[in-house]
Amino acid sequence: MNTTTIETTLCQLLPESSVKEMVAQYNGDPFQALFNADESEWKKVRGMGDTALRKLRAIKDLVKGIHEKSQLDLKSTSTPEEIFIAMSDMQFFEKEHFRTLFLNVKNKLIKAEDISVGGLTSSTAEQRAIFKQAIKLNAAAIILVHNHPSGDPTPSSDDIRVTRIMARAGEVMGIPVLDHVIIGRGVYTSLLERGEL
Repeated sequence: MNTTTIETTLCQLLPESSVKEMVAQYNGDPFQALFNADESEWKKVRGMGDTALRKLRAIKDLVKGIHEKSQLDLKSTSTPEEIFIAMSDMQFFEKEHFRTLFLNVKNKLIKAEDISVGGLTSSTAEQRAIFKQAIKLNAAAIILVHNHPSGDPTPSSDDIRVTRIMARAGEVMGIPVLDHVIIGRGVYTSLLERGEL
């Protein structure tokens, strides 16, 4: 769904002037206005009374529910494109988030968890957090996902280095890293497909 369609839909459900004012505050981007603006920001916009705020909450809950359903349908055999669609909320984040998908022995997603915010690192603490959680959840494999707020999913040298470090740790732990998908704005990159994993 493109930005024009999202804005048009929001205008049909919420006061049009309120939507346009909030979208303008987010540089004309309705995705950012919907997913990054909190309720207190919307409340300050003229026309957003209690009824409109309830509708806004319902819209966000609906989107969240659809998103969570798509996550639960993921399997280790899912394609990078399916992973991108299921993790599409990450393309709207203003900061870099590093998320891990924990999969069980039946190749179903157990849990998707954000491990860090603000940059991808290869710190021992980060590795420990990932594999400690994997053991706790009895995960058989993991998939790494992180976003590039710039919108360009081209992996950096650090992205590749961290992926290889995590993959080696996974080999030692017996919990393989199946892929590392980098989320951009409407696009993605799979390090597995690039032969970097």
